[in-house]
Order: sequence, then structure tokens, then C-alpha cells
Amino acid sequence: MTMKKTRQVLESEAETKERTKYGKVTKDVRPHTSDMWLRELILALTSALMLLVNLIFLIRHFKLSYSAYVLPCFFLGLLTADFQSAFIHWVVDTYFSSETPILGPAIVRPFRLHHFAPTQITYNDYLRTYGDAAVFTTPHLLFTMWILCFYSLESKFVYFLVLWIFSYSLVGYGVNQFHQWAHTHGRPIPAAAEFLQKLGLILPKDHHRKHHTPPHDCNYCIVAGLVDGPLEAINFWRRLENVVESVTGVKPRIHTTVKT
Repeated sequence: MTMKKTRQVLESEAETKERTKYGKVTKDVRPHTSDMWLRELILALTSALMLLVNLIFLIRHFKLSYSAYVLPCFFLGLLTADFQSAFIHWVVDTYFSSETPILGPAIVRPFRLHHFAPTQITYNDYLRTYGDAAVFTTPHLLFTMWILCFYSLESKFVYFLVLWIFSYSLVGYGVNQFHQWAHTHGRPIPAAAEFLQKLGLILPKDHHRKHHTPPHDCNYCIVAGLVDGPLEAINFWRRLENVVESVTGVKPRIHTTVKT
């Protein structure tokens, strides 16, 4: 059996075990209250509006002399978002528990259940998909709006600072959608998404499947997976866990069960 097939079998076995233990994981592992719906609506629309404003200002102040720097700046934003997604993913997979106040039910439990029912996220609606991501992108976009109010984009440094944060926020806004597409099997995804997956610019299915091989302690990136290779090559996460344990005494992955 090839390694690829082995990972697929392990992922299937893990999902079967979870379904046996907790019953079928339905379309949402969190109760979608009216307060959550309103929060996600506000965040999703606010981030989308600020992205549009940023884009308009960037286009208006674009100069031909900037052409050679646009793609590298966008790629830097992509790498930044990729690393941030990995760091957040590592934190909630490695520490805390589903009973931790606030973080537990809101973030930790869905991430842990996702290991056992990876296709569940493919049923999330627009607000759940983009509203959750906007929690992390909105503060950065507020910062760019502050820059646009008090500084001129005629400055090359300011222009590329805004472009970098815009690129990071644009990619980060779509992180849950990229993650969904990486888990969508048996149903079509947009042709453009398949093309970007093949290029490695959004999360490829085979690459992310490695994370779903127990004990789920590698390939944490859920934007594109571009920084996974270098991080794994230097054993970044294990070294970081050693530092955390030496400073705080907290061991990694001591809470691996999920309580309903």
C-alpha cells in the first residue's frame, strides 16, 4: 500500500471512529445562535468592504515603476497568511481543551472534531466560512484604514506596506474556503480553485492530508501549505513546544479528547 493510500485509510478510519463515538457529525459542530450569525455577518461584510476600499486606493495610486514589486509583495502576503494560519492551527491543536473557557467551545473543539470528521467543514455556509476568518483579518484591515486616513500612498514605503497587509488580508479572508476545497471529495469545486491547488497557491488536497494522519502534528498550514516544508525541515514546531514546556511546564497535546 502506498503512503498516499495509507494516509487516506487512516483519515477514513479516524472519521469512522469519531462517528462511532459521537454519532454522525452534522453540518455544524457549534450551535449557530442568532448572536453568532449577526457577528459573522458584520465581520464578513466589514472585512469585504475594507478590502474593496484598500483595493480602490491601491489602484488609484499605482505607478508603473511599482510593477516589478507587486507580485513579490503579494507573495509575501501569501506567506505571512500561510504562517499565521499554521501558528493558530498549531496552538489550538496542541494546547487547551474543548472545555477551556471561550476558546474551548469556539475554536478548540471544532478544530479537534475536524480531525475526526474532516469533510464536515465543506457544508459550512458563507457566513460561517468567511465570518470566522474575518475575526483575524479585520484588525489588520482596520490598521490599513488608519494608514489611509493619515498617510499618503505617494510614499513607496507606505504603498507597499498597505499592499502587503492587503494581500495578507485578502488571502486570509479566504482561508476557510481554501480549507474547504482541500476536503471536498466527490463534489466539483471551481476550475480556478483546482488550478490554484495544482500550482500550490492554495491548499492542495494531498498536502493537507498529511496533517490528517494521526497524531495530527505536522503540516499545520491551511492557506497554501507553502511554509510547511521549511518549518518541518527545521523541526520548528517540536522546538517551539520544547521552549513552551521549558518556560511554562505545559506539555503539548495532553488534551486530545473531545467532549460533547
